[in-house]
Amino acid sequence: MLREIEKSVSLGCASFEVFVLNGTRDAWEPGILDVKKSGYSIKVNGPNNGVVVVNDKYAITTVVDLAAEDLLQFCIVGPEGVEQYLCAYCDETDVRCSRDAIVLTMRLFIKRAVDKELGKKKKRGLFF
Repeated sequence: MLREIEKSVSLGCASFEVFVLNGTRDAWEPGILDVKKSGYSIKVNGPNNGVVVVNDKYAITTVVDLAAEDLLQFCIVGPEGVEQYLCAYCDETDVRCSRDAIVLTMRLFIKRAVDKELGKKKKRGLFF
């Protein structure tokens, strides 16, 4: 799993098949979570084929939480405080698609983006 995470980070992007909670607790739709250096997007592949549900940039307030009650579910709290519930598409033969791999990959991308942004602010503060 570590190799897959490192590979995604070195490429600067990753894409995961997930299920997206749409409205009620039972309305899960298939979708794609695209993780990039500066942000992430979630596209729904259900009846609204290819519709972007979320397209956010990382911020210091962006958090990826694990659901304690389900081993496949996780939640992304975006910069505006909006919660997006997702469920990993589980294929036992592909370690890369596990919830833990997705969450760790996202957390690493978030950390790097936030560190980069904070680094820019520190440099500006020293010169001005």
